[in-house]
Amino acid sequence: MAPNRVHAWRWSLTLRRRYEILAGTGCTVLSVIVCSIDPRKQQAIRGEYQRAIGEPHEFILIDDARSLCEGYNRGFAQSCGEIVVFSHDDIEIHSRQLGALLGEALKKLDLLGVAGTSRLAGAWWHAAGRPYLHGRIIHNVKGRRQLDYFGPPSDRIVALDGVFFAARRAVCAALPFDEVTFDGFHLYDLDFSHRAFLSGFKVGILDIDVTHYSEGSFDSQEWRRYAQRFLAKHRRSIRAKPARYDEPQWTVTPL
Repeated sequence: MAPNRVHAWRWSLTLRRRYEILAGTGCTVLSVIVCSIDPRKQQAIRGEYQRAIGEPHEFILIDDARSLCEGYNRGFAQSCGEIVVFSHDDIEIHSRQLGALLGEALKKLDLLGVAGTSRLAGAWWHAAGRPYLHGRIIHNVKGRRQLDYFGPPSDRIVALDGVFFAARRAVCAALPFDEVTFDGFHLYDLDFSHRAFLSGFKVGILDIDVTHYSEGSFDSQEWRRYAQRFLAKHRRSIRAKPARYDEPQWTVTPL
């Protein structure tokens, strides 16, 4: 059977049927890759995906990543899933049908996340402001929970937040993470997702709730160093920044 026909055949099957077919091969439909050096977080995130997916899956932990790009590339090389999830180690997924949701969404998309932009205007994904922001993330920092609602889901995303994203295997095979340029822990997500968009893959938002137990940092010296690398690499596709920062660019709701 020709490779393109194999690909079409696999994706025409239901997620459960694909699990049944691949069960005898030692492979799974869904692979989850997490980089973490914290034993407590390692245990928690493994359990989180066991609960959220509700089906057999492959969990790959990289506990000595030199960078997120290097760790994700190494994790992908070890994986065999049709769907590959890349995830931070400090999230909570408010779903018990994540596998089915990903399988359905990736019939139409090649890459998806929970938050992103339809206009790239800088080295942080939300630089363009409204109405170009999409998705939502619940943040829980120091015991304070808030829902950051960026905008409605879209299938015209050009860059994603890296807290959680999932791709068809073909995307990861075609576009390895750039561990040369991004040899640290910043901007790997924008670079990977924007290159996917530039390569013609369809990028969108998965309409689920995820809690992230970190705010991230966009003003450290290290972040600025990788931001300069990102801007230099993608200067031709970054559009002028239209956002007005004298007004809110997304909705924040205390929970």
